Amino acid sequence: QGWNSSFDYEQIDSQTIAIVGDSYIAGFWNDVDSTVTSLLQRKISGAYPEVQVHSYGHPGANFLDYQNLSSILSDKGYRHIYVFINPKDFSAKKPSFTAVKKHKGRTGIRYWYRKSALLKYLNVNFGLQERLVTRRNSGKKKNKSAQQKGYQKAIAALEAFTFENVVFFYEDPFFDTLDLPNDLVKIEHTRQPMDHGFNGHWNVNGNKNAAESIYQHWKTNFAPSNSSN
Repeated sequence: QGWNSSFDYEQIDSQTIAIVGDSYIAGFWNDVDSTVTSLLQRKISGAYPEVQVHSYGHPGANFLDYQNLSSILSDKGYRHIYVFINPKDFSAKKPSFTAVKKHKGRTGIRYWYRKSALLKYLNVNFGLQERLVTRRNSGKKKNKSAQQKGYQKAIAALEAFTFENVVFFYEDPFFDTLDLPNDLVKIEHTRQPMDHGFNGHWNVNGNKNAAESIYQHWKTNFAPSNSSN
Protein backbone atom coordinates (compact mmCIF):
# COMPACT_ATOMS: atom_id res chain seq x y z
CA GLN A 1 0.00 0.00 0.00
CA GLY A 2 3.04 2.25 -0.13
CA TRP A 3 3.62 2.95 3.56
CA ASN A 4 6.59 1.79 5.61
CA SER A 5 4.95 -1.14 7.36
CA SER A 6 5.40 -4.90 7.52
CA PHE A 7 1.68 -5.71 7.18
CA ASP A 8 -1.38 -4.64 5.20
CA TYR A 9 -3.98 -2.23 6.56
CA GLU A 10 -6.93 -4.57 6.10
CA GLN A 11 -8.49 -4.12 9.55
CA ILE A 12 -9.90 -0.66 10.24
CA ASP A 13 -12.40 -0.37 13.07
CA SER A 14 -13.22 1.96 15.94
CA GLN A 15 -10.06 0.87 17.82
CA THR A 16 -7.52 1.10 14.98
CA ILE A 17 -4.88 3.78 15.48
CA ALA A 18 -3.34 5.89 12.69
CA ILE A 19 0.03 7.58 13.18
CA VAL A 20 0.56 10.49 10.77
CA GLY A 21 3.70 12.51 10.17
CA ASP A 22 6.75 13.22 8.04
CA SER A 23 10.10 11.44 7.75
CA TYR A 24 10.30 10.94 11.52
CA ILE A 25 7.21 8.73 11.33
CA ALA A 26 8.14 7.10 8.02
CA GLY A 27 11.27 5.99 9.88
CA PHE A 28 13.47 4.97 6.96
CA TRP A 29 16.59 5.61 9.06
CA ASN A 30 15.72 2.57 11.16
CA ASP A 31 14.57 -1.00 10.64
CA VAL A 32 10.90 -1.35 9.64
CA ASP A 33 10.21 -3.06 12.97
CA SER A 34 11.80 -0.18 14.90
CA THR A 35 9.70 2.72 13.65
CA VAL A 36 7.47 4.68 16.05
CA THR A 37 4.42 2.86 14.72
CA SER A 38 5.95 -0.62 14.98
CA LEU A 39 7.18 -0.02 18.53
CA LEU A 40 3.78 1.33 19.54
CA GLN A 41 2.11 -1.72 18.00
CA ARG A 42 4.40 -4.03 19.96
CA LYS A 43 3.67 -2.18 23.20
CA ILE A 44 -0.10 -2.26 22.68
CA SER A 45 -0.30 -5.86 21.44
CA GLY A 46 0.74 -7.32 24.79
CA ALA A 47 -2.41 -6.14 26.56
CA TYR A 48 -4.69 -5.32 23.62
CA PRO A 49 -3.95 -7.81 20.79
CA GLU A 50 -7.06 -6.78 18.86
CA VAL A 51 -5.79 -3.21 18.31
CA GLN A 52 -3.79 -2.42 15.16
CA VAL A 53 -1.55 0.61 14.58
CA HIS A 54 -1.08 1.90 11.03
CA SER A 55 1.70 4.22 9.87
CA TYR A 56 1.00 7.14 7.56
CA GLY A 57 4.42 8.77 7.64
CA HIS A 58 5.67 10.41 4.44
CA PRO A 59 9.02 12.22 4.08
CA GLY A 60 8.51 15.92 3.46
CA ALA A 61 4.87 15.94 4.57
CA ASN A 62 3.54 19.20 5.99
CA PHE A 63 0.50 20.41 7.93
CA LEU A 64 -1.60 20.78 4.78
CA ASP A 65 -0.96 17.09 4.07
CA TYR A 66 -1.99 16.28 7.64
CA GLN A 67 -5.28 18.10 7.16
CA ASN A 68 -5.96 16.15 3.97
CA LEU A 69 -4.95 12.84 5.54
CA SER A 70 -7.09 13.49 8.61
CA SER A 71 -10.12 13.85 6.37
CA ILE A 72 -9.27 10.73 4.34
CA LEU A 73 -8.50 8.59 7.38
CA SER A 74 -11.61 9.75 9.24
CA ASP A 75 -13.70 8.71 6.22
CA LYS A 76 -11.98 5.32 6.24
CA GLY A 77 -13.13 4.75 9.82
CA TYR A 78 -10.16 5.70 12.00
CA ARG A 79 -11.31 7.19 15.29
CA HIS A 80 -7.86 7.59 16.87
CA ILE A 81 -5.41 9.61 14.76
CA TYR A 82 -2.10 10.83 16.20
CA VAL A 83 -0.32 13.51 14.14
CA PHE A 84 3.29 14.55 14.68
CA ILE A 85 3.75 18.31 14.31
CA ASN A 86 6.91 20.33 13.82
CA PRO A 87 6.98 24.15 13.48
CA LYS A 88 8.35 24.07 9.95
CA ASP A 89 5.36 21.94 8.85
CA PHE A 90 3.19 25.07 9.03
CA SER A 91 5.25 27.22 6.65
CA ALA A 92 4.26 25.25 3.53
CA LYS A 93 2.06 26.93 0.95
CA LYS A 94 0.73 23.69 -0.55
CA PRO A 95 0.60 19.98 0.33
CA SER A 96 3.76 18.07 -0.52
CA PHE A 97 2.13 14.84 -1.70
CA THR A 98 -1.59 14.48 -0.92
CA ALA A 99 -2.65 16.72 -3.82
CA VAL A 100 -0.17 15.36 -6.37
CA LYS A 101 -1.88 13.40 -9.15
CA LYS A 102 1.20 11.83 -10.74
CA HIS A 103 4.79 11.07 -9.82
CA LYS A 104 7.36 13.71 -10.73
CA GLY A 105 10.81 12.26 -11.31
CA ARG A 106 14.11 14.10 -11.08
CA THR A 107 14.75 16.58 -13.88
CA GLY A 108 17.58 18.80 -15.10
CA ILE A 109 21.05 18.48 -13.59
CA ARG A 110 19.87 16.14 -10.79
CA TYR A 111 18.56 13.66 -13.37
CA TRP A 112 21.76 13.67 -15.40
CA TYR A 113 23.98 13.60 -12.32
CA ARG A 114 22.37 10.34 -11.22
CA LYS A 115 22.84 8.91 -14.71
CA SER A 116 26.42 10.05 -15.38
CA ALA A 117 29.52 8.46 -13.89
CA LEU A 118 31.59 11.31 -15.40
CA LEU A 119 29.62 14.02 -13.60
CA LYS A 120 29.95 12.12 -10.32
CA TYR A 121 33.70 11.73 -10.87
CA LEU A 122 34.15 15.44 -11.57
CA ASN A 123 32.03 16.37 -8.55
CA VAL A 124 33.82 14.01 -6.18
CA ASN A 125 37.33 14.92 -7.31
CA PHE A 126 36.95 18.65 -7.91
CA GLY A 127 35.47 20.60 -5.05
CA LEU A 128 33.06 18.14 -3.44
CA GLN A 129 33.82 19.31 0.11
CA GLU A 130 33.20 22.97 -0.74
CA ARG A 131 29.94 22.07 -2.48
CA LEU A 132 28.77 20.05 0.52
CA VAL A 133 29.60 22.82 3.01
CA THR A 134 27.76 25.39 0.91
CA ARG A 135 24.75 23.11 0.51
CA ARG A 136 24.71 22.19 4.22
CA ASN A 137 24.77 25.83 5.32
CA SER A 138 22.09 26.69 2.79
CA GLY A 139 19.92 23.83 4.10
CA LYS A 140 20.31 25.00 7.70
CA LYS A 141 19.28 28.54 6.77
CA LYS A 142 16.30 27.24 4.84
CA ASN A 143 15.14 25.05 7.75
CA LYS A 144 15.57 27.90 10.24
CA SER A 145 13.56 30.23 8.02
CA ALA A 146 10.79 27.63 7.63
CA GLN A 147 10.73 27.12 11.39
CA GLN A 148 10.34 30.84 12.10
CA LYS A 149 7.53 31.14 9.55
CA GLY A 150 5.94 28.05 11.09
CA TYR A 151 5.89 29.63 14.54
CA GLN A 152 3.92 32.55 13.13
CA LYS A 153 1.34 30.37 11.40
CA ALA A 154 1.01 27.39 13.74
CA ILE A 155 -1.41 28.79 16.32
CA ALA A 156 -3.98 29.97 13.77
CA ALA A 157 -3.74 26.71 11.81
CA LEU A 158 -4.16 24.54 14.89
CA GLU A 159 -7.04 26.62 16.28
CA ALA A 160 -8.86 26.30 12.94
CA PHE A 161 -8.33 22.51 12.78
CA THR A 162 -11.72 20.78 12.60
CA PHE A 163 -11.09 17.07 13.26
CA GLU A 164 -11.91 16.18 16.87
CA ASN A 165 -10.52 12.64 16.63
CA VAL A 166 -6.95 13.91 16.07
CA VAL A 167 -4.34 14.15 18.83
CA PHE A 168 -1.16 16.11 18.09
CA PHE A 169 2.19 14.99 19.46
CA TYR A 170 5.37 17.03 19.40
CA GLU A 171 8.83 17.67 20.84
CA ASP A 172 9.35 21.40 20.21
CA PRO A 173 8.82 23.46 23.43
CA PHE A 174 6.88 26.02 21.36
CA PHE A 175 3.78 23.84 21.70
CA ASP A 176 4.03 23.51 25.49
CA THR A 177 1.90 26.53 26.33
CA LEU A 178 -0.77 26.23 23.63
CA ASP A 179 -4.37 25.71 24.68
CA LEU A 180 -6.17 23.98 21.80
CA PRO A 181 -9.39 22.04 21.20
CA ASN A 182 -7.34 18.97 20.28
CA ASP A 183 -5.16 17.14 22.80
CA LEU A 184 -1.42 17.79 22.71
CA VAL A 185 1.06 15.10 23.76
CA LYS A 186 4.70 16.01 24.36
CA ILE A 187 7.30 13.39 23.56
CA GLU A 188 9.36 12.73 26.67
CA HIS A 189 12.83 11.90 25.41
CA THR A 190 13.92 9.88 28.42
CA ARG A 191 16.32 7.67 26.44
CA GLN A 192 19.51 9.22 25.09
CA PRO A 193 20.90 9.69 22.56
CA MET A 194 17.56 10.12 20.81
CA ASP A 195 18.74 10.89 17.28
CA HIS A 196 21.38 9.81 14.78
CA GLY A 197 23.48 12.91 15.32
CA PHE A 198 24.60 13.25 11.73
CA ASN A 199 21.09 14.00 10.47
CA GLY A 200 18.95 14.66 13.53
CA HIS A 201 16.28 12.05 12.79
CA TRP A 202 15.23 9.88 15.71
CA ASN A 203 17.12 6.66 16.23
CA VAL A 204 15.51 3.65 17.94
CA ASN A 205 15.76 5.40 21.33
CA GLY A 206 13.88 8.40 19.98
CA ASN A 207 11.27 6.18 18.36
CA LYS A 208 10.73 4.36 21.65
CA ASN A 209 10.34 7.69 23.44
CA ALA A 210 7.68 8.79 20.96
CA ALA A 211 5.89 5.43 21.03
CA GLU A 212 5.74 5.39 24.84
CA SER A 213 4.44 8.98 25.02
CA ILE A 214 1.64 8.13 22.58
CA TYR A 215 0.91 4.88 24.40
CA GLN A 216 0.43 6.59 27.75
CA HIS A 217 -2.08 9.03 26.28
CA TRP A 218 -3.90 6.32 24.32
CA LYS A 219 -4.07 3.96 27.30
CA THR A 220 -5.44 6.70 29.56
CA ASN A 221 -8.04 7.98 27.10
CA PHE A 222 -8.91 5.33 24.52
CA ALA A 223 -7.85 1.83 25.57
CA PRO A 224 -10.66 -0.78 25.51
CA SER A 225 -12.29 -0.87 28.93
CA ASN A 226 -12.88 -4.63 28.85
CA SER A 227 -9.13 -5.30 29.31
CA SER A 228 -7.80 -6.01 32.80
CA ASN A 229 -4.65 -3.91 32.08
